[in-house]
Amino acid sequence: MALSNLGSVRVGDGEPVRVIGVINLSPESFYGGSVVKGPEEAVEAARAMVEQGAAVIDLGGMSTAPYKSTMVSEEVEAGRLLPAVRAVKKELSVDLSVDTYRSGVAESCLSAGAGVVNDVTGLRGDPRMAGVIADHGASAILMTSSVRPGGQDPLARIRASLDESVSAARDAGVPGEKVVVDPGIGFFRDQEMKWLDWDTYVITNLRRLALMGLPVNVGVSRKSFIGSICGVKDPAGRLYGSLAAEAVCVANGAHSVRTHNVAATVQAVKLAQRVRREPSTTAAGGMTGTALDQGLMEEDVAYLLRGLGVHAPGVAVLARKGAFRVFMLRRIPKVLALVAKQEMLSLGGEVATPKETILGGEGDVDVLVMGTLSHVRRLAGRLEAMSFGFLKERDAPDLAALLRELLR
Repeated sequence: MALSNLGSVRVGDGEPVRVIGVINLSPESFYGGSVVKGPEEAVEAARAMVEQGAAVIDLGGMSTAPYKSTMVSEEVEAGRLLPAVRAVKKELSVDLSVDTYRSGVAESCLSAGAGVVNDVTGLRGDPRMAGVIADHGASAILMTSSVRPGGQDPLARIRASLDESVSAARDAGVPGEKVVVDPGIGFFRDQEMKWLDWDTYVITNLRRLALMGLPVNVGVSRKSFIGSICGVKDPAGRLYGSLAAEAVCVANGAHSVRTHNVAATVQAVKLAQRVRREPSTTAAGGMTGTALDQGLMEEDVAYLLRGLGVHAPGVAVLARKGAFRVFMLRRIPKVLALVAKQEMLSLGGEVATPKETILGGEGDVDVLVMGTLSHVRRLAGRLEAMSFGFLKERDAPDLAALLRELLR
């Protein structure tokens, strides 16, 4: 199960999805509605968010939007954050997070009462940061900030990057039960995939990120991909799109949501969590088991296998056997359906056909192809080598091409 603590707040499987309220003391932030002018306004904004249902308040002193030039000095950032942290902690009993990647700023704020560091660089921005978090016994939200180039699946690339960040935290003495990961929605602008497609793909596949065994935080509130999809240039007009995106993230497995819109987001989150599929975990005789999602890709199974310590040649073979697929194929000639069924049975999979198929004759049927990725790929390979001639337009090689396209 994925379970961690953000300060004193338990986050993860079996817990309510936590809402993290965003307050910025940086006037250059992309959404002006999140900006306050000083400690007093920060206290009032935090009080309102707590009353609306925020479990954690995240204070920021410098905008990190990737498409804006918003860098300020460490002194300016600390000068904005530290008085606000002190004021909020004095007035409210709420867990505080500071959005910074500078260890000096983090150290000052943790000493003043903050309990969480939200590092958008995933500990890459300052080599001292992991040690500072560990020394203070603090929690960390580690965001993906860098992925290696290449055509690999975005989620696999994000996991690889976060694994490095988590390892750095662990090596410095930050325990896993104080770490939450974040895929960095809105921060990838230079990938081969268009940023809009990247962001929407990631939130669609968030459940696969939880294979890391750590809770997943997302921050999609009022971000650019929402504006692009909804045709709303001004972040102030993106509330409805934000709520939809947050609900999708929760339905797809997010354990916490970082938002500018606490009251509205709390409602969206409660509804989305009520209808989402929760991971099923049980125990017996000191043993535990978890039913993993059946929509795993080959890269996901390989990731799990490597985590178990399976040797590399075994990973390559077993990953294809661990990802299961069910394909509905329509208008398949009966004789071709029977051939596919016999071939798939010999491989260890199955092709389900209507009962009249066994009688043969002309006509088409719909079938279900069921098997691992390895089964389906090998079936396609066998079909490619066949040709019946009399089927004319829909021959075995055509079915093979159809299967390969579905696999792709």
